[in-house]
Amino acid sequence: MIWIANLLAALVAILHIYFLVLEMFLWTKPKGLATFGNTIEKAQASAVLAANQGLYNGFLAAGLIWGLLHPNPVFGFQIKVFFLLCVIVAGLYGGYSVSRKIIMVQALPAAAALILLWQKGIRFSITNTHEKIRPLFRTALPYAWIVLLMSAHYRLDGFLLERLHPQGAYEAGIYAGA
Repeated sequence: MIWIANLLAALVAILHIYFLVLEMFLWTKPKGLATFGNTIEKAQASAVLAANQGLYNGFLAAGLIWGLLHPNPVFGFQIKVFFLLCVIVAGLYGGYSVSRKIIMVQALPAAAALILLWQKGIRFSITNTHEKIRPLFRTALPYAWIVLLMSAHYRLDGFLLERLHPQGAYEAGIYAGA
């Protein structure tokens, strides 16, 4: 049954490759304009920011693919858990700051994959003993710090853009919408 969890994680990776293509290459094209409901002027003004966001989505996809292909199942499990958590955090923040639709499209599939992965993966990778779980959390702690710091960085980007740019509120809105 672990294959169902891996299939969902692969689907999340494919979705993020699609997001990468939309945001990096189709942002100012008819498909990108229709998908995000942008005007050509707004899309051209925010194209660099959208490409940056698309690149981040590519990193999420690459991490999930890395976890799926890793030869060590325990380490592959940890990689998938980390990147699925990143996707969930990004989806929840996007749902909060841009559109609730992002929660359904981005966070929900990742949450489903994480739940199935944890339920099925826990049996093959570790046992439910205290001695085995503590090192897992110790190993995952640096990744949790990375997620926390990246989230703070993303929030500070918008805040600083709003405060430092002459048209701060407008530019921060474009950045958040991208």
